[in-house]
Amino acid sequence: LRLVCSPGAAFGLQFYPPKGDPDFGARALIAASKAAGLTAEVLLDFPHRGGAKKWVFSGKVPKARSQLLLANIAGAEAVGATSQTTPGSVAIPSLQPAWCALCWPVVAARCTLLQDMQTRHTTATSLPSPLLAAGIQARAEHQHLELALRLTRSGRRLVSASADGEICKRIQGELTPLQCQLAVALAKTLEGPKRHRSLATAEGCEGAAKQVAAEEDDVDSGLSPAVATRTELRALIEARLPDVIAVLHCPPDRKWTLPPPPLTGAAASSEGD
Repeated sequence: LRLVCSPGAAFGLQFYPPKGDPDFGARALIAASKAAGLTAEVLLDFPHRGGAKKWVFSGKVPKARSQLLLANIAGAEAVGATSQTTPGSVAIPSLQPAWCALCWPVVAARCTLLQDMQTRHTTATSLPSPLLAAGIQARAEHQHLELALRLTRSGRRLVSASADGEICKRIQGELTPLQCQLAVALAKTLEGPKRHRSLATAEGCEGAAKQVAAEEDDVDSGLSPAVATRTELRALIEARLPDVIAVLHCPPDRKWTLPPPPLTGAAASSEGD
């Protein structure tokens, strides 16, 4: 790809992650692009009216040969650092600079909202992406809102002091462990005041979680059950959308920043269907 592209060229290629290990495709593309001296990332997009996920390998070729040489050196160091990482020990910072709940289990990818954040905070990727347009950003915000809407009512029931134990068991059976944690975090965020938001990292999210826990010690632990209608809840989420997006960009636990183990056999086949 680097050989056929002109210096300074930008590209965006849709691809399909391998069944059973969807994060592997994203990790492989990012590692190969770094080794080749390209500035690239894997983005999640929703080009259709529904919520179907589409994965895009987006990047740019350095304009000057000197930039290409520096990028090759940086890419080799990144690949070397990745190869020395013990599986299951820590997240891979070179391949995973940001986290989004919508992308999971493709933890090496990011949504277009985080892509925009990365261009503002990282000089190496400060050039705007050709994929980042108003329509794409609006679609990403809409999908974050829809996910929050589905999880918040369940989260309010889970954290409610008056919630029935059987109801909690049913909700926990319908949601994945990650969704349960996000549902509770969303409910607590919407019940509380607006909070200061910073760049979403695993370390920053852990600090934010400790701050929330400390604040909860000073308030009544009994939160009201989910009595708002769907329309009222949507309006509340729209009004607090920046806070909601911040929750969906913070892994509730460090384990969610690690690639899940690959699926095999029938499990992999059912995942792709």
